[in-house]
Amino acid sequence: MLKDPPFDNMVGWLLAGLICFSLQGLATADTDPYCFSDDHDPYNLFATKTAYEVVRDKRLKIGVVPDCTPVMIWGLFRHGTRYPHEDEIKQQMGLSTLRDTILRNSPQDMDMCNEDIDLLKDWSYNVNMSEADLLTESGVTELQLLAKRLRSNFPDVLNAHYTEERFKIRYTSKERTKQSAEAFTTELFGGPIGLSENFIDDDLLEPNHNCSVWKTSTQSEGLKRETEKFRNSKMMNSLIHKVGSRMGFKYNLTGKTMHDIYDMCRFDKAWNFKTHSPWCSPFEKHHLKVMEYDEDLDYYYRSGYGNPFTAKLGCPLIRDMIETLNSRTQVNTTEESTGPSAVFNFAHSLTLRAALIKLGIAKDNYPITADTFSTSEKRQWRTAFLTPFAGNLLAVLYKCADQQYRVMFFLNEQYVEYERCKVGLCDWSYIYSTFKSEIDPSRCNRDFCETSGSSLVVPTIMLMGLVLLNMFTRFY
Repeated sequence: MLKDPPFDNMVGWLLAGLICFSLQGLATADTDPYCFSDDHDPYNLFATKTAYEVVRDKRLKIGVVPDCTPVMIWGLFRHGTRYPHEDEIKQQMGLSTLRDTILRNSPQDMDMCNEDIDLLKDWSYNVNMSEADLLTESGVTELQLLAKRLRSNFPDVLNAHYTEERFKIRYTSKERTKQSAEAFTTELFGGPIGLSENFIDDDLLEPNHNCSVWKTSTQSEGLKRETEKFRNSKMMNSLIHKVGSRMGFKYNLTGKTMHDIYDMCRFDKAWNFKTHSPWCSPFEKHHLKVMEYDEDLDYYYRSGYGNPFTAKLGCPLIRDMIETLNSRTQVNTTEESTGPSAVFNFAHSLTLRAALIKLGIAKDNYPITADTFSTSEKRQWRTAFLTPFAGNLLAVLYKCADQQYRVMFFLNEQYVEYERCKVGLCDWSYIYSTFKSEIDPSRCNRDFCETSGSSLVVPTIMLMGLVLLNMFTRFY
């Protein structure tokens, strides 16, 4: 007859069994693929194709400054979320073939959850060539809601009927900026105001337009160096391999194919950031951060602080802002004779970046490079927060109880911490004196766009200096 095992031995066996079961569970958990469909906090920062609702400050009620009353607003707005360009639509149409190839891969070879695979099965592309570059429904809504919030936050300036004397509206010849202006002003004034070609100002609002010197600068090998180095790095090659293997491919995708997938992912998320895009599911969160940095690096050198011509592009816009606000401070007679109460400009991401750079906003202590990704989490140069769809810069002029004028800059509805200002509130005299010499019309214009080849020596030296600075910061 068998005896019952000692109690201590039974406890030991039970503990051993529990440990074994737990280890099995952990092993299973470790091998479970990242499931985008189950992620309740997905990564939504996609550089310049980020939805405005993701980045705008929802906590702060802007506009209220103790003992001060807003008297004028100068605003620069990027157009709202758009449909892709024609060439982007062609690339995205081709993803249907790639999707079918992915679904033919063996499920055992794929590193995606069933829910994400089902998203791909259900995906179809419904954008037509006739919609290229136009605002999406979400893009219209972005501008309408923005106008509604601004009217609520600045009633002293914006609760008024539209007249051409009181409100100055400008946009570019691109249809999407006109659509943005129309959505914004219709909401702001309670109905259409009759936009026409008289509101178009390409020279001011699309400063790169017909600027051959600018176009040449963006193709400089020196400015491409950091981006190309990052795209050829071990990190990026590893990412390409991992993304391909998640979709069941036993060979590496091309960098172009992966960028097409990424573009579809971020367009989907901009069109409806609350839904899960099947083309985001091949990426893990870390991968999306790498792709965002890749975009930021490219913009930094093509049209950011890494290109010395960017500030030149932005100078006429900032001159317009400074001169317009300053004229308001010079007149103390009737409201009708003080000029417009608000100037609203509708343009593009490059226009907004150029203006921010001329103001010195979001400038890091050191240039970002191909080697600084690991230390870049808190970088200021982050285009998702600077120029998302419907991104905007406001300069609000206040007249305070001490009869002094002050100004605050708001970027995407969050005040800018400007040097020598108190919680974003700056003495107008300080801002004007800081920029007075910078906006001298003899220097602050588009004349450089037609500079002859022999006159490009100085800018070329500036580009070489930037490259040397990047090398210096790497080693020291």
